[in-house]
Amino acid sequence: MRAVATAGQPIHVDGSGPGKTATLTRASAKMACRVALG
Repeated sequence: MRAVATAGQPIHVDGSGPGKTATLTRASAKMACRVALG
């Protein structure tokens, strides 16, 4: 949960468009899940 929230903060700030923000958020969520699963 923390990893996703932390990764989401810079994405929202850097996000230029809603589409890019959503895509980056999903990518970050997948990365966080992989890291959590190890």
